[in-house]
Amino acid sequence: MNSKYPPVSVRSDSDRRNVLVVDDHHISREFVMRIIEALGYHVITSDGGEDAIHVLSGHSHDPFNLVVVELNMPKIDGVDVVRCMRRLKMDTPVIFTCDGPLRYPMTVLTTITPHIIKKPITDIGHVEDLVTRAITADIHDGAGAR
Repeated sequence: MNSKYPPVSVRSDSDRRNVLVVDDHHISREFVMRIIEALGYHVITSDGGEDAIHVLSGHSHDPFNLVVVELNMPKIDGVDVVRCMRRLKMDTPVIFTCDGPLRYPMTVLTTITPHIIKKPITDIGHVEDLVTRAITADIHDGAGAR
């Protein structure tokens, strides 16, 4: 049968790439989610640090390939989320987003990840590049933050 549509590539569950996006601001969370979904990845969102820790704890059987987390959140911030991930023995790559002054010295943040995306996000291509590199390779030792 001849079709004008190309065949659909179906990934098995083992090939599915899962990304957790954590941000307490709904609009920012949705914006980042849409960028990542447009790249073809499965995105789960979380509205804050406490919820993110709950989600991460429940995904030990199906770990995330990347966590994109806002640094400046009330109660449990992005650094606290990453500390919890490490206690859970999750070595998942992390990209921080930030919408204000940094609460931690840059030297502390770069020991976690050199990748910090300043908000408002104006360079979607940069976000796409970081996400793709994080999922297809290890960005822990990549180029500096932007």
